[in-house]
Amino acid sequence: MIGSLHFGVLVFGAKALFAVTVSATKLTFINRCSHEIDLHHSQQGSAWTSIAKIATGTKFVKDIVGVHAFHHDVTDQATLAEFSIAAGQPWYDISIIPPAPGWCGSYEACKAETKHVGFNVAMSIEPKSNQNGLSCRTVTYLADDKAVCADAYKYPKDDTKTHTCGAGTDFDVVFCPNNQGEPSASPLPPPPPIELPPSPPPSPAAQPPPPLATTLVQTPIPPPLPSYSMTDLVAGDAQPGIVSAPTEKALPGVNGNINITYSYKGQFAGNVPGRYERVTALMDCAKTPVSVSSPVGPLSEEVSMIFRGPMDIFNIAVYQPTVVSTDWTLVSSYTQTTKATKNLVFLNNMNIDYDGGVKHGPQGYASENGAKGATAPTAFNGTLDEATDPSNIYGGKGVATGAEVNIMTGGKCNGACAGFHGDNDYHGWGGGKKIFVTKVQMPRRGPQKPDQPAIWMLNAQVMHSNQYKCNCRGMGAPGGCGELDIAEVIETNPLRDHVSTHYYFYDGTINAPKGDNWAYRPFDKPKVYVTIFDDSGEGLIKIVEVEDFDFAQETISPELYAEWINAP
Repeated sequence: MIGSLHFGVLVFGAKALFAVTVSATKLTFINRCSHEIDLHHSQQGSAWTSIAKIATGTKFVKDIVGVHAFHHDVTDQATLAEFSIAAGQPWYDISIIPPAPGWCGSYEACKAETKHVGFNVAMSIEPKSNQNGLSCRTVTYLADDKAVCADAYKYPKDDTKTHTCGAGTDFDVVFCPNNQGEPSASPLPPPPPIELPPSPPPSPAAQPPPPLATTLVQTPIPPPLPSYSMTDLVAGDAQPGIVSAPTEKALPGVNGNINITYSYKGQFAGNVPGRYERVTALMDCAKTPVSVSSPVGPLSEEVSMIFRGPMDIFNIAVYQPTVVSTDWTLVSSYTQTTKATKNLVFLNNMNIDYDGGVKHGPQGYASENGAKGATAPTAFNGTLDEATDPSNIYGGKGVATGAEVNIMTGGKCNGACAGFHGDNDYHGWGGGKKIFVTKVQMPRRGPQKPDQPAIWMLNAQVMHSNQYKCNCRGMGAPGGCGELDIAEVIETNPLRDHVSTHYYFYDGTINAPKGDNWAYRPFDKPKVYVTIFDDSGEGLIKIVEVEDFDFAQETISPELYAEWINAP
């Protein structure tokens, strides 16, 4: 999940776009309607203002950097053109989401909930160069109609509708293309100004004077893979993503009964030659290509594990093999009852660099509940709360979505970590053989959405640079340096009653099937997830859900390891 939203995110229509912007994109607004276009503009979630009156048959030109939205007239029930310029590369979409929809999951649900529409004039966005017929192409919307606007954003998490072109592409934004799509005859009252949460004042480097304002925003959640019901999850090597069928009675085991497993093998575990773009500097998001060849892909490098609420975390244990024993030895741990840690630190993305030097990413120590930052390592209480105000899409982690923390080892980089890292960054867990054991519960705390607890893993370099902005992860299915979703409640599951898994790496051409909703969500009692990386042979990444585990043990025996590996 780069998935998915958050810290200092600037969102329009509840969608987020990834950008570290450095050069301007030219937008030419063309009015082919039979009436004047009153062009309104918002940047970084600011209040809408009229910036141009465009007469029929005339144009208006604006250079932009960062995140911008445009629409016609004072009404908030309007067709939106949205842009984000990421290191010179533009991302764009057209949105017909009704205003203030909350967390509705479909176009029909949003309209029913709000009693509003999100369309007032036909519009097209036309790239003036670099069109490829795929992600870089003209998008046109002629009516307030789901079928006619098939490629428009229709609800807040409709994130597959974002388009992108090569760096340097300029655009025409055409109102009433082919003279179609007249606006509503009765303009609605203007929307109230958007109230953003208070934040420290940005430095000149973080927000230069308009119009060339440097803006940092977040990567969209990767497009969901096709959904499967639990009855579809059939064991067998015929499926590249191998899921054991859920059983009514757990399989007996040496250390906790096994409920269900999911396996990535061979090429689906990353056993293909690949490359990603490593971040070397934050100021301009400078990157250099890196080649990787490991049976478990780029997550053979140092990794971090991330947790999002609502969730209770009871135990964490990390094991790695040693050269003197066939056992796997405990190298890191956390226990909720005592708040004790061993070679493990809790972090989050609240350490924003406001001095303008871009000396470090936002990674820093987490407060005891993960909702805020801290100035020193702080004992974690084990509880991550649900979003406090999910309707405030600008609120970030803990407000718009559940509180979030990630873990690293207790060893600081001190200049020795791969890629860009600051003076307070920590090593992750490296190597092609490692086991993470986590005991968690994912309760439902209140009726509100998003209600999307999650456990996932990222290449540690992502956390060192910026998890939701400039990083080596990439966007959507192209996973770059790697993301493994272990147990994530996804937005396409309306009941929020199962967890999903996906592995994104390199260029995204290889994706194992049947990861959606692979196991039941642990609502009422804790479950243990064992996540195994083994670069032996063809390569294996396996997630094993067990009823319990003895976290006091310092080693995992070959017998227990074999039991997990051989479980169907």
